[in-house]
Amino acid sequence: MVNNDDLFDWQSASAGQAAEILTVVDSPDNIDHLVGVCIYHSAAGTGGQLLLHVGRSRCSFIPTIDRRGLSAAPALTDMAWYSNALVPPLLAIGLTGYEARDLVD
Repeated sequence: MVNNDDLFDWQSASAGQAAEILTVVDSPDNIDHLVGVCIYHSAAGTGGQLLLHVGRSRCSFIPTIDRRGLSAAPALTDMAWYSNALVPPLLAIGLTGYEARDLVD
């Protein structure tokens, strides 16, 4: 989703289109727009919505796909796991800050 018209028009794509999706996300034409990508960690069986804010130095993440709960409090999300999985690769694109929000079931 590239929010260039304030309509948040999400599009569907397959994992085989990853290179094409990254081209759109990385396009200089889209750097001034909020970009959203639903991501899935196949080995862990979980994922969610990643929103890259204008300029790509900040992002927000909402765990919406088979959310990982804390072992001691399953109703709450294991945000540390998601941060450890997401933040390192995003540092390569200039991430300087992030927001992670728990949505209790």
